[in-house]
Amino acid sequence: MNCICGKAGRVKLSYTQIQYCKDCFLKLILHRVKKELRQKKWFKGRDTVYLLNDKSKEYFIARWLLEEVFEKRMKIYSVQAFGKLGGKKIRPSNLDREVTLRLDPFLTGKKFKQDKLLHFPFNVTEEEVIQSCKLLGYKYKKLKQDNVHPLIQAMERRYPGTLFGLYRTFQEI
Repeated sequence: MNCICGKAGRVKLSYTQIQYCKDCFLKLILHRVKKELRQKKWFKGRDTVYLLNDKSKEYFIARWLLEEVFEKRMKIYSVQAFGKLGGKKIRPSNLDREVTLRLDPFLTGKKFKQDKLLHFPFNVTEEEVIQSCKLLGYKYKKLKQDNVHPLIQAMERRYPGTLFGLYRTFQEI
C-alpha cells in the first residue's frame, strides 16, 4: 500500500488504515508534538533543558524531537540524574506511560504521585515511539516501566483512539 504522498508505505499503525512512508510518518509525529508544545507553552526558544538519559526509546525520540523543534536555539543536556540542576528537567515518557501513570491510582485506589518533572513526549504512543526508533536507527534498551496496563491495551485494541481521549480527560481533571 502506498503512503498519502505516493511513496511506498513502510509504517502501519494499529489505529489507522493509512500506511506512511518514513518522511510522512516522522512529519506526522513532529507536527503533533509541535502543536502540543505551542498549546502548553512549556519552553521558550532559548531555554536550557536537562533530559534524563535512561537509554530508553523515549529518551532517543525526546532528544530527536527537541532538536528538530528548537534546532540550535535550545541547550539540551543529557544527564544520568537531575540532582540540583537549574533549568527545565525532562523525564522521557510516552502516551501509554502517562495514561497508565494516571489511570492506575483510579483503579487501585492509591494516591496519585505528581512529580515536578516535565514528561516528554507526552502525546506519542508506544507504538509510534518504537516505529520512530526503527526508522531513525536508534538502538534502545527495554525498561521495566515499559509495561502498559492490560486494561488500557484492551481498550485501545477495541476502540482505537482511547489513549488520546484518556490523556485529554486527565489533562482537564
